[in-house]
Amino acid sequence: MTFENYKYKHMKRILLIICIMLMGGASYAQESIYTEVFGDTVIIHHNQVQRNCGALYRIDYELEDDFLLNIFEVDTGLPAYCLCIFDLSVTLNDLPAGTYTANIYDVEDGGAGDTTFCGTTEFNILNGGFISKKLSDFQSACYSVSDISDASPEIISISPNPCKNEFKINCDRTLFGQLCIYDLSGKCLIKKEFNNKTVKEVGSLKSGVYLLKLITEQGIFIEKIIKE
Repeated sequence: MTFENYKYKHMKRILLIICIMLMGGASYAQESIYTEVFGDTVIIHHNQVQRNCGALYRIDYELEDDFLLNIFEVDTGLPAYCLCIFDLSVTLNDLPAGTYTANIYDVEDGGAGDTTFCGTTEFNILNGGFISKKLSDFQSACYSVSDISDASPEIISISPNPCKNEFKINCDRTLFGQLCIYDLSGKCLIKKEFNNKTVKEVGSLKSGVYLLKLITEQGIFIEKIIKE
């Protein structure tokens, strides 16, 4: 594997590979932190990270004089009421020669929320540079939605559910935004603007289980729906 194989770019939140969540019983590898070194370049991996499924990460770093490297995984996404499995990484280059300790931190709410220590890793740079800089950071697609939380600040329900040709989104307050309905493969079948005052037509869908995603100013809300 060569460094040229790593051509990373930012990815927008990809929330829904949902068949594992719906089928249940899936097992995942443990969360892991490790590095790959290419000359004066290091790729720091943080894999199998379980986070808010609306997470959109920006990875910052801070290099101290004693070869202590602090990596901050800053979640800039909207709040969402489910959990998801991601892989994250950051690529730094032109690092001075030395033995480094890298500490990984999760930072919530775009930097304004809680900071949580995730773990540490060490690596050696033999042929170093002079002024360190970040080449890129990376966030994988969501492996699976592993949990749906009932901790939503809004009380949202779908009725009727199961439904035949239409359903309504029930909420104590006016709610509007974007609606997506996904099948078991993660494909968005219906995408439109919505508010909770109108009836949603689903007569074109086949009978089965679907996932409804609502993107609003208050956050991202996810509900299962059953089409009869």
